[in-house]
Amino acid sequence: MELSLLPLLLYIPLAAFYLVSTVINFLRKRLHQAADYFLVLFLGISFLETLLLILQTVGVFEVFIPPVEENLPHYGILLLVGLCLSLSLLLFKKKGPGWIFLGLDLVWIAGILLVDAKAIPLPDTLWVTPKIGFYTQNMSWAALLIGWGALVVGTGAFLIIRYVKARTVFIKNRVRYWGGALIVFSGGALLFLLGIEHAGSFFLFVASLAIIYIIRTYRLPDFQAMAYKLISATLTGLISLLLFTFGFLLGERILGRYSWYRSILSSLPMALILIIFYNPLQEKVKEIVQILTGEPYNRDRALREYSKSISSILEIDLLATVSVGLISEALDLVGGALFLVDEVELGTGVSGWRLRGVKGMGGTLPNLDILTENNIFARVFVGEQRPLTHAEIDLSHKFQTLPENVVSWLQALDVEVFIPIHTKSEWVGLFALAPKRSGASYSSEDLELLGTLADQTAVALQNARLVESLTVVNNEFRRAYAAMENAHEKLERIERTKSDFISIASHELRTPLTVMNGYTQMLSSDGELMENPYYADLIEGLLGGADRLHEIIESMLDVAKIDTRALELRTQPIDLAVLLQRVSRNFERDIQVREQSLLFQGLEDVPKIQGDPQTLEKVFSNLLSNAIKYTPNGGKITIGGQHIPPTSGLLEWEGVEVVVSDTGIGIDPQAQKEIFTRFYHDGDVGLHSSGKTKFKARGAGLGLAVVQGVVEAHGGRVWVESEGKDEKNFPGSDFHIILPLHQPAQNL
Repeated sequence: MELSLLPLLLYIPLAAFYLVSTVINFLRKRLHQAADYFLVLFLGISFLETLLLILQTVGVFEVFIPPVEENLPHYGILLLVGLCLSLSLLLFKKKGPGWIFLGLDLVWIAGILLVDAKAIPLPDTLWVTPKIGFYTQNMSWAALLIGWGALVVGTGAFLIIRYVKARTVFIKNRVRYWGGALIVFSGGALLFLLGIEHAGSFFLFVASLAIIYIIRTYRLPDFQAMAYKLISATLTGLISLLLFTFGFLLGERILGRYSWYRSILSSLPMALILIIFYNPLQEKVKEIVQILTGEPYNRDRALREYSKSISSILEIDLLATVSVGLISEALDLVGGALFLVDEVELGTGVSGWRLRGVKGMGGTLPNLDILTENNIFARVFVGEQRPLTHAEIDLSHKFQTLPENVVSWLQALDVEVFIPIHTKSEWVGLFALAPKRSGASYSSEDLELLGTLADQTAVALQNARLVESLTVVNNEFRRAYAAMENAHEKLERIERTKSDFISIASHELRTPLTVMNGYTQMLSSDGELMENPYYADLIEGLLGGADRLHEIIESMLDVAKIDTRALELRTQPIDLAVLLQRVSRNFERDIQVREQSLLFQGLEDVPKIQGDPQTLEKVFSNLLSNAIKYTPNGGKITIGGQHIPPTSGLLEWEGVEVVVSDTGIGIDPQAQKEIFTRFYHDGDVGLHSSGKTKFKARGAGLGLAVVQGVVEAHGGRVWVESEGKDEKNFPGSDFHIILPLHQPAQNL
């Protein structure tokens, strides 16, 4: 191979790398991330720079003025050094790429180009002394070195100032990486300007790799962690080499005297032994390095201790103290805090979260109220469910538009990393952890460990929050129960008062009513008075009113007996068909006046039951009276019955069902259970219209209470079915009464 082809073997792969990197980084650039655009520009110019070297090597630029041809790649190098300064300002200052410096760099390059192109008339000799001279042909080379030096010094000074003023170890760690990459890049550029293009191109390539990695990565490995790994790997390699050498020499010494011995007989067994024991050896060396260098934690031990310590904690304050304390001890942190996350509805179809601080190793913690779902913070913690470092918040452009409440919260906390805590379905907590005491940054291993600890904390936190919620609910339940007990006692007193009132009132009214009714009966038996139409109407009115008042008083007494469980049933065999016929005869005149029809269906097939005929007559009298009152003139009332087998599920035993149906105004579904309570009235009591069978007339509100009490005293059930209340379409009502054939005592 000819010597002239050797540069091409270096430049062509480099040009391909820069071209591919330019395309990939352009496609993967982040919106509004200025450093990404400048990185694409940096790689693109690096590609053009390498392409110029290729074309220069094959002699394409021989048509140019010699100084211009020779210095074309040098112009690109100086432009790349200026772009490095712009990238430094973008990464660490966040106030733009420093257009003034980049403009001065371009002006400086343009001036050198004009000098090389002889566009500026200058004498061949600028000055000369007896010992040295400075000529025009050397001016561009000196200007290139001066421009390189100015840019390198300016960039270095900026990075030193930024490192000193950095508030966080993340920024300092990043400055260290960036400074190292720029040292390599500046060294490569200097070699290039000094004419050592091959070595310079290699150093520029290595620096470009580092620049791409640093710009595209928010969490850079910590130098200290890398040092641990490097020391461990180096020691492991040295020990392996020593063991191999010792085994090889031992084999040579013992077996070397034999003619059949070959060196491979010692090499292969030692190599096999090292292959088998290399990983255990490396782990043991790593433990020794951790002890000697004071590396802060052992991952497996930290996980075991953490899991064992928090598994049985059910108090949130204690959980925060223990969890943050263990994490701080394991990673040697300055401190930390635990925040509880509560999801809230903002009332506009948007969800949000409220972060409540729990005292960990610090004092009073600031709360964050409110974090909306469209906030970048929420998208990272809820959507991506990943840790968030302060370096990413500082360096990423997408975090530069945080709401004022989030910015204030971050400033009040002054922490280095946030670790979200998730259950399977929701975000429940957040660790906010301070810097390490050593000043080292959080490594990827640290963040991985913290993520695992957060997963373990999620279960304990859910249990603690559940206990907290149960405690709150229990306290509220106790207060509610105490209030309920108080209200229950008041209701019982009211119920006793009502029952006493009903009982006393009914007994006290019964005596004067008996006297009134007796005298009215005496008047009605006087023939002379009854022959007078005027007096006859008065007497009949008195008799009707006395009868109505007697019915009300009887209902009040029945209710009082039901409330006090003093209702006595005198049971005997009852033919319901006969009983219902007897009850209906009492309403024949009312039905005729209202032009209604009364039908009986299936009663002849109903078997006899064991019951109290007197109280059951009151049941069906009340039901029939209600049916007449709430059915319009011309309506229809039907009384049906059927046998209920014991397998029907309506009763535990065999029984009968009687249904009183009407074509009346119906009953509102919400009132179908309330109508069986005492003194219930549908509508305004002030519009009460008393009457026994007048349309929509209302009584004392005791009839259905008596019905339910008597039926249940017989061991039966009663309910009503109706599509609703409608005084135009008249959907009607169906009152169902279920009665056992025998009383419960007889069924046992």
